[in-house]
Amino acid sequence: MMVPFATRDTLTPLLAESMGMAPASLATLSGIHLFFYALATALCAPVFYRYLGLGKSAVIGGVLQGLAAIAMPWVDSLWALFALQALTGASFGVISTVLNSLIVTRTPAWQQSTRVGLYQSIYSAGIFFGPVLMGYIKYYFALQQGFVVIGVIALASVLLIRSVIHLVECRRPAQQLAEEAAARIRTTR
Repeated sequence: MMVPFATRDTLTPLLAESMGMAPASLATLSGIHLFFYALATALCAPVFYRYLGLGKSAVIGGVLQGLAAIAMPWVDSLWALFALQALTGASFGVISTVLNSLIVTRTPAWQQSTRVGLYQSIYSAGIFFGPVLMGYIKYYFALQQGFVVIGVIALASVLLIRSVIHLVECRRPAQQLAEEAAARIRTTR
């Protein structure tokens, strides 16, 4: 959650103001981010998952999010900033949708609500700690360095997401084996 807070709500508005954007126009930046977030979310299942799969969608989204954050302080026009803001919104939309999909993928129905609750708890912690950590980053680093730190965090999160995807993919065969073994035991009695 820290990356979208940084790119949508904290560092990017500061960068836009330093480039001459009027404070009243900053809502446009947030709107661009949220529009492309919603668009990417809507396209995940019918397009990205179908052609790339869950894992590749997550990796591409995370890498694009990190690279866009790193590139932001070096843009020289508001149009380029808007384009990068759109890219960060779309990439966060993909990441967010992948994480929500992973909750129920290969999960028995009786466990899904528990996993959704756990995910929401972790998400809520990110909503709290992301902006707090962002405040420290903003305090201790210059604007350009702050974007680089956020980009590196986004790129590092790709490794974590890949690990989670691997765990989810490994989860199903063990469940299937247990169910098959139980079925064999029932038929031999």
